[in-house]
Amino acid sequence: MTSENKNIQVVFNAGGLGTRLRPLTYYITKAMVPVLGKPFLFYQLELLKKHGFTRFLMCVGYKCDQIKGFFGDGSRFGASINYSEEPEPLGTGGSLKYAEKFLDDVFLLLPADTLLDINFNALIDQHRLFNPTATMTLIKKQDPSQYGVAVLNGNQRIIKFVEKPKNFIGNNTNAGAIILNKKILNYIQPNKLVSIEKDVYPILVEEGKMQSFVIDETYHLDIGVPERYKQFHEDILTGKVICDADGCKGS
Repeated sequence: MTSENKNIQVVFNAGGLGTRLRPLTYYITKAMVPVLGKPFLFYQLELLKKHGFTRFLMCVGYKCDQIKGFFGDGSRFGASINYSEEPEPLGTGGSLKYAEKFLDDVFLLLPADTLLDINFNALIDQHRLFNPTATMTLIKKQDPSQYGVAVLNGNQRIIKFVEKPKNFIGNNTNAGAIILNKKILNYIQPNKLVSIEKDVYPILVEEGKMQSFVIDETYHLDIGVPERYKQFHEDILTGKVICDADGCKGS
């Protein structure tokens, strides 16, 4: 466990409709789908606490009372949790713009449907070293077609980024963990439906303001579709990932 990250704000994108995980998400928001009787987001929170993070902002919308009712202000989990509740779906970028008044100058953005255990200190240090607008964590995937894919230059700067490319351009995929400077909000119009992956990141790439943080093979899975939600449970049963009351981690 480390305390070096305790002052870094973690922002969860947890307001989506979860349409790809229907029919389950007709009744429950994606971040709260159950794993061993507890919400998936619970395990993410516990894992991040082990890395020293204690301050969280949840960008919520669809069925947000489920999230707020379970986590509250975070005190019973040893954390501080605030909420930004969007009045209508604004997308991964629009929800950030709506949360502007709650955001720190630098923050860690995470999706609410992905488990990722990495060296967060190294990610933060690299962002501070290069001081770009964004530093994206990348992991190699054999089939990158369902992810955002980045092409790099020799200095780890991202020179091309395509969300779910139709043609193969590489296999360095967006792992979900991204350090952002608040100035990214200058690229997002208020009260508009904006995809940060499709509408904002490509602009940052064109302006040379996006660095990468490439990680080695580690356990990484998003549960955003039924096949991967099922896979996560199979990985628990086979010991590929270990979940208990203190969170989940790759074995």
